Amino acid sequence: MKDFWLGGMTNPTLNTGCTGSMHIAFQQTLDRVKKLGADYVTLYQYAFVIDGSAASPQIDLSNVQLPASELSWIVSAASAAGLKVHLVMQLPGSDESGVPLPQSPSTAWFSASCDQWAQMMQQQAGWSQSAGVDAISLDWNEGWFDFPSYAGAFVPKMKSILAQVRLVYSGKIFLLDRQPFGDVSALADLFPLVDFVRWAPNESPILSAAEDENVTVQLMRSKYDPAVAGLKARYGGTPVEVTAFVQSHRHFLSQGWIEDAPSCSGACMQQSVPIDFSVQAIAYEALLESVAAAQTAPIASVGASMYWYTDTILGQAQFPNLSQSIRNKPAESIVYSWFKR
Repeated sequence: MKDFWLGGMTNPTLNTGCTGSMHIAFQQTLDRVKKLGADYVTLYQYAFVIDGSAASPQIDLSNVQLPASELSWIVSAASAAGLKVHLVMQLPGSDESGVPLPQSPSTAWFSASCDQWAQMMQQQAGWSQSAGVDAISLDWNEGWFDFPSYAGAFVPKMKSILAQVRLVYSGKIFLLDRQPFGDVSALADLFPLVDFVRWAPNESPILSAAEDENVTVQLMRSKYDPAVAGLKARYGGTPVEVTAFVQSHRHFLSQGWIEDAPSCSGACMQQSVPIDFSVQAIAYEALLESVAAAQTAPIASVGASMYWYTDTILGQAQFPNLSQSIRNKPAESIVYSWFKR
């Protein structure tokens, strides 16, 4: 699902001048994704650092994206539709005032942020246990810092947090791979401790500008096939959720992600981005073919990330037309073809 909730409670399209009920939109969306063949839906939980310039950062645990009551309602609604709920944790790259967090923080600052994350995970593990969430991520989704430089501090902190979470949460716990084609050897001690790893190969550009001139299934499979085949060696045999994350603008595969739900007034740069649904469709087909062809990869599931809450497709204040959402796009029919029961 898209990574907003409270902001869309009375306007799930997020477009200016529209109204509606997020709860009704979500229930209708659950029925739709169930027909696609889904087993679970993934939602996003986040809270902001209060002041990124502070010597010791603090996460605002009183102002989270999904309050406990809403999380319980979401899980209940999903269960009624025959679906489980996975929760991806996020720590946005800017603080509550919109000031970017440091991209090269001191070791002390990073360590303090991990200690704050431990408190966030304790809160969310308890909520998830009470609500019946099937799986939650151990770490956060947004990589606003140069991650490899901090792996030495990150691994022992995550081990400690994992042990704390296991005491209060009986569901599955997974790790997010921020470097889909990078070296993850520094994280090797974490992989056997989690239930699965979430690998999203398109969270960073995958094609050169020259390759992007002629995108084909064959070209994309030449990128995906060896990566999928190498997942067993990459994670030491830990099960993997392969997550398709592909936007539908023309140069996504070479230039990467563009914010699809921006906070801008008046003219937005998104209004001039060239849209091409075929880019998303080709990448989805190629990735699903690569997964199907992988005989020894420990693939536990395949995810389609993301899905808009309404049928809105034309960009206005928000831009589902260029989004990674597959709803009402050719990639949705490809997913249905592969996922149908």
